[in-house]
Amino acid sequence: MNSLNDLSFDDTLTGLPNRLRFLLEVDDRLRGSRNADATVAMVDIDAFAETNDALGHEFGDKLLRAVAQRLRVRLPGAFIARVAGDTFGLLGESSLVAPRVVACLFEEPYCVEGQEIRISATHGYVNLGEHEGNGADALRNASFALIRAKSTQRGNYSMFTRTMDIEIMERVRMLHGLRSALNEDRLFLMYQPQVRIDGGQPVGVEALIRWRADDGRFVPPDRFIPLAEHAGLIVDIGSWVLRQACYEQAKIAAAGFPNMRMAVNVSAVQFRHPRFIEQVRDALHETGATAGQIELEFTPTMPVEALNFVENIRNELAGIGVKLAIDGFGTGFSSMSALQRLRVDRLKLDRSLLPAQSTNPNNGHQIVEMMIQLGHKLGVAALAVGVEETEQANMLLQLGCQEAQGYLYGRPMEPAALYAWLAERRNAT
Repeated sequence: MNSLNDLSFDDTLTGLPNRLRFLLEVDDRLRGSRNADATVAMVDIDAFAETNDALGHEFGDKLLRAVAQRLRVRLPGAFIARVAGDTFGLLGESSLVAPRVVACLFEEPYCVEGQEIRISATHGYVNLGEHEGNGADALRNASFALIRAKSTQRGNYSMFTRTMDIEIMERVRMLHGLRSALNEDRLFLMYQPQVRIDGGQPVGVEALIRWRADDGRFVPPDRFIPLAEHAGLIVDIGSWVLRQACYEQAKIAAAGFPNMRMAVNVSAVQFRHPRFIEQVRDALHETGATAGQIELEFTPTMPVEALNFVENIRNELAGIGVKLAIDGFGTGFSSMSALQRLRVDRLKLDRSLLPAQSTNPNNGHQIVEMMIQLGHKLGVAALAVGVEETEQANMLLQLGCQEAQGYLYGRPMEPAALYAWLAERRNAT
C-alpha cells in the first residue's frame, strides 16, 4: 500500500513530489500559522519544447532531472515539486522562494550528456500571506502570474495581483473570439512591399495576418499571436497563412510579376511541428505557388545546442526549393558560427536597430553596419525593416544594405491595393 501511495504522490521521472502532493502541502501551509511569510512559485523552463524536439526526449528528460537536482541542492528549505511537464512548483519562506534567488539557479549552464546547455526560466509568484482561498487557488494565481511574465519576455517573473483575474478573463474571451475567427474566415492577410533601396523596384511582399473582431475592431497581432501560441492554435493559423500566401504568390506571378518573392512568418511552435515540412509541400502543391519565390521567416528561440534540428529543417526546405530568412536579426541571435551552419538566404534587420536620421542625423549606426557586414561575410543578403525616412534609406544604402521594407515604400495593403501599387510602379519604370 505504501508503494501505491508513493506512486500517487511522486513524479517518477525526477523523484520529486508531484502536483497532487504539492497541492496538499500548500493546503497544509494555508491551514497553519506559517503562511504569513510563505510564497508559492511556478517556475517554467523556457523553450523546453524546442529543446526537447531538437535534441530528443531522452535528452529533455535528463535536463529535467538536472534542473530538479539543482533545485533540491540550492533550495534545501523549500518544498519542491514537478507540477507539469516542464514546470516546477516551489513553496517556502519568501526570502528563499524569491525572483532573485530563482533567477540565480539558471545563470550557470546545466551539464547533460557531457555537454553544457544554457537555459532560462520564467516564474510567477503568489504570497500566501495575502492569499484568499485554498491550495488550488494559490496554484492558479501563481500560474496567472507566470502567464503574465511569459507575455512580456522569457526569463522574466511576475507577482500575482488581483487585476490579473480581469486580465485572464479577457484572455479567455479573446481566445474564444480567435477560435471563432479562424472557423468563420475573419482572419485575413495584408501585404507589405519589399523594395530595392536604389530605385525603389519591388522585389517582394511580406504576408501579415490581421484579425477583425465581431465588433469591427482590429486586434493587433502582438496581442493574439502569443495567445495563439500559448493555446496551441498557432499551428492551424500558421498553416492557413502559408496556404493563403502561396495562393497570392501564384496570383501575383500570373499578373505579370513572376519574380516577386512572398515572405511568410513562421512561429517557432509551427517550425518544430512534426508535419511542418509536409504542410509546406501541401501548400505549394494545392496553390501552384513557385517554391523558389516563397521565403519563410523565423525568429530563432532554440539554444545553440539545438542547431542540428534547425539545420535539418533548413536542408529539407532547400530540397523543396523554399528559402529561409532570420527575422528580427540583431536583437539577440547573431552568432556567426550558427549562421555559417544554417546558411539562411536572408537576414531581416530588426526595426529597433534603425536610428531616426531625420531628428538625429549623428545617431550612431555602428550596430546596423556590423549586422550588414556580417551578412556580407557570409554571403547572405540583408533587408532592413521599418524604414520610414529617406534619410534612413540613404544611410542603409551607404552601409551596403540593398533592400528595405517600411512605410516609406508602402503600408500593409489588401490584395486589390497591392496590385494597383505594383502596376503603378511598373508603369513608372
